[in-house]
Amino acid sequence: MAKLVLAYAGTGKSYLADKYENVIDLDSGDFKWIGKRKDIPYCERPQNPEFPTNYLNAISDLLKTTDKIILISSHRLDIMEVVSMAKPLLVYPQRDLLDEYIKRWRDRGSSEEFIKTRIAEFNTILDRVESFKNLEKIYLKSGEFLATALIKHGLELKPKR
Repeated sequence: MAKLVLAYAGTGKSYLADKYENVIDLDSGDFKWIGKRKDIPYCERPQNPEFPTNYLNAISDLLKTTDKIILISSHRLDIMEVVSMAKPLLVYPQRDLLDEYIKRWRDRGSSEEFIKTRIAEFNTILDRVESFKNLEKIYLKSGEFLATALIKHGLELKPKR
């Protein structure tokens, strides 16, 4: 059975998908923006008019067809609301770690536009996460990443060979 994990930007989703065979990083940017070229930033591509329906459909399809850990990220409250019905595990930073996450985003090469948007939404997103009373949550501590949190939570990560 698949395990859906909704994790915030900069927690280590792409790293996990690169290192573990039983992890899928379903990057919302691949659905929001037209084109798959990694050398062109998302914000410079045309926006897909089918987003977010195409992303929600992809999540739904994977939940039915895989037994892997599915990592998703959403900064949109409407997507969080719909996805919450699938009972994901929510993994987000503690509220006092915004400066650490700004550094993570810069270190990985995120655009200043991306960073400004994440800063503006940070408290609103965490308020929404806290409002999901019926969902399991992990709040990452300083220096902690998704892999450690998932292992502590009892999920098995299978290294790629």
